[in-house]
Amino acid sequence: MSRSRGLLVGILSMLLAAMAWLVSREPRLWGGSTIAMPLPVPEGDQEIAWIHTVINAASWERFVAGALHARPSLGDIEIDDSRAFLEQSTDIPELVLRRNGSVGKLRIRWYKVNSEANIPYWAGALARRSPAPLAIVGGGTSDRAVELAVAVAGQPTWRGPKPLLFFTTATANHITLPDDATGFSQDLMQLYPQRSFRICFTDQQIAQAILDFVWQAPDLRPQGCLLASLSAIPQAAQGPTSAAVWGTLALLAAQTDAAAPMFFTIQWQDDPYSSDLADQFKSVMDESSHQSRQVRLDKTLPTFRRFHAYHHEVQYSVGSFHRVTAVEANAVDFVLTQLPTLPGQRSLLVVPAAPAPTRRVLNALSSNAPYAGRHLVAVSGDAINFNTVYRDADLSWPTQAPRIPLVFFAHQNPVAWTVEPEPRGRLARAPSTTELLPPNSTEDVLHNANLVRLIAQASFDATGLVPDSDRLAERLRQRQPAFFDADGNRLGGSGEYVLCLRPRMDDPALGSAPLGVIGSLEVWHRDGQHRWKLIRSLPIELP
Repeated sequence: MSRSRGLLVGILSMLLAAMAWLVSREPRLWGGSTIAMPLPVPEGDQEIAWIHTVINAASWERFVAGALHARPSLGDIEIDDSRAFLEQSTDIPELVLRRNGSVGKLRIRWYKVNSEANIPYWAGALARRSPAPLAIVGGGTSDRAVELAVAVAGQPTWRGPKPLLFFTTATANHITLPDDATGFSQDLMQLYPQRSFRICFTDQQIAQAILDFVWQAPDLRPQGCLLASLSAIPQAAQGPTSAAVWGTLALLAAQTDAAAPMFFTIQWQDDPYSSDLADQFKSVMDESSHQSRQVRLDKTLPTFRRFHAYHHEVQYSVGSFHRVTAVEANAVDFVLTQLPTLPGQRSLLVVPAAPAPTRRVLNALSSNAPYAGRHLVAVSGDAINFNTVYRDADLSWPTQAPRIPLVFFAHQNPVAWTVEPEPRGRLARAPSTTELLPPNSTEDVLHNANLVRLIAQASFDATGLVPDSDRLAERLRQRQPAFFDADGNRLGGSGEYVLCLRPRMDDPALGSAPLGVIGSLEVWHRDGQHRWKLIRSLPIELP
């Protein structure tokens, strides 16, 4: 072999070696796959798998912030976040929890969901690895919770006891499986029974809390026509004669239908969240359900024997920013034609939807009837949040409209700031990992802190780290005070937060409020005695 030929062979060998190295490092460049594999669990340690989409790094950041916020309440349990944020996007970040004096560590790892490594992939990969995770955290929406529960329950074997499931913000009580042609509705918690735990409140609890709050507020409570009741006053003034008594009772009985307030529901059929929440509102408003569940906790409030209920179904929730779709416009027109106009009359409008369709409907109502808010109160769920109507209101919820009171829900306190907000709630400096600064909502950080606190306190017992998921489930069910019911749902009746967006109904130029203030955002909290307490009232100003 000549010297030049040997040199050429050497160069080719080096190029082939370099190409092989590149393939091993970046297989996507050559049509390969970069699907990650679950990390090994060191002997004596346990793992919590946090499954979430790869494009939503902000959710992991808020989860870590929640964990660090919970750290002072964990006693001798330490949190190591040195590997929480890694340089490579394909790496698997983790938080490490360890109790002083114990050997085992609890590792909370983010397994990133993408087009290749989807939820069924991670469920299968974690089932094949030894040991299985103690628990899997996911279910940011009800759809994802269904996919996760089906994937985990469908694994034929696990290396050890099956992991628990923690649903973070999946609120639906009942769901329909995507491939179920029958449309049969199922209980979400029964897809993976006795091993699922829901950290958030359910749609049923959301509907109960919101209606309970509305009923206790005299300026929000639905009210029908009072003329029949008022007409009974002069009849009763005639004295305690039999004719007067029976005449009074007859007039009061006649108001049953006339005084019944109106109850409107607009439901978007392509949104499972909207369908379930609408059903829960209708169920709570039903007379028998209304009595048995004691939604109206203050027994001194008036009881309506019936409502004039109107239900509208909208096929699609996709639409523009401001303008309602044709089907939404039909629902809006019907509400306007039925809207009461007499003083004191007030109807209830249920809009169980995401911000976009809710904003379109309320804007259309306000545009066609500028003072509709005097006779209408809108209620929704947790899809609309504090950031939508306050922090990002200039873009996502223009403050000039709509002029209709809106009541919605939060799972934790959204205004638990560590410093007071400056004018318009803004703050010049960025929040740190330990501060909760306005105008950002604190709901997600506190919700994650509660999740980490529950997991940490149940994962470490007197002897150290729990040996498996069976022991973890046992400790969660034995927790005092109890947090979960027998099915794994979070207990309701206290701890709920309700937000009330109150626009000004008069001309701002004629009112007593400061110039430019066109409304307020109130945050209310229900305590253990089922009482609502005002936490904070924030002014809503013109941009």
